Amino acid sequence: MKHKNQILSFFKDFVEGKIPVRQYCNWLEEQRDNILSLFNEETLRDFTINKVFFEERENEFHYRMCQVLSDIGKILLEENINFSDKEIDFHREESIKILKEEEPIRNFRGKMDNFLLKSPLRCEIGGLELGPFIKRIYKKYCDDGSPRKINDWMNTNLLPEFICLHSTLPKWHAKNEIIRWSVYGDKPTVFLKQFDVFDESNQKILEEKFVHGITVYVFGYRVQDEEGFKIEYTVFDHTTGDTSQSIEEHYKEEEKRMKKEEKQKKKEEKKN
Repeated sequence: MKHKNQILSFFKDFVEGKIPVRQYCNWLEEQRDNILSLFNEETLRDFTINKVFFEERENEFHYRMCQVLSDIGKILLEENINFSDKEIDFHREESIKILKEEEPIRNFRGKMDNFLLKSPLRCEIGGLELGPFIKRIYKKYCDDGSPRKINDWMNTNLLPEFICLHSTLPKWHAKNEIIRWSVYGDKPTVFLKQFDVFDESNQKILEEKFVHGITVYVFGYRVQDEEGFKIEYTVFDHTTGDTSQSIEEHYKEEEKRMKKEEKQKKKEEKKN
């Protein structure tokens, strides 16, 4: 009972704004097993935000904060513990303030994605919305004086971050789907190769035993370990498209489309 009262007292102090959010998150990690023994898993999910969630998913964290505080308040009421809820507004205002502070980098993230979608890479950035890679590139942009010609800056500073083996760009087959280039830590993964699971002579067997008519994309990245580093891979696939169309025909159509876009781009540059 004493331990339960200590936990409830901590919840009360957090709701009343006496305990900083980061301290609350660290405390939850330390006390998780004890809390689980006192509250069921479903209830715990309602008011738990852990350190990883706080540090890596900032945008979702701030939006969920008010709900978390409300859920803890309900638990305190059920335990007949009186508390002041005036500081809940403080936490809400604090969250809005942080969101406003993050607005410039969020806008920058959007410009990065728009630039990459129109670039030869034709993709967006995967991973965390405001992860280490985004923050590193944004810091470099600010350190360079936040140039107004942001597309020129990204062409020089962002595109080289995306490395392709033999300088061969991936040829995406996904229709009506935005590709997100995976990121590890503060660097994009390296595109290694793509291959087609397409074999007309064995189509029936592939369809029965595996799959037919997809393109597999392979990326790699380095992970530090005790011996220095190791290589790991991330793989995903896309439906090649209409299986009545050969891979070669698909590539030719993609090349035509890209050349058409390039011509249009040059026309627009001349007008400007």
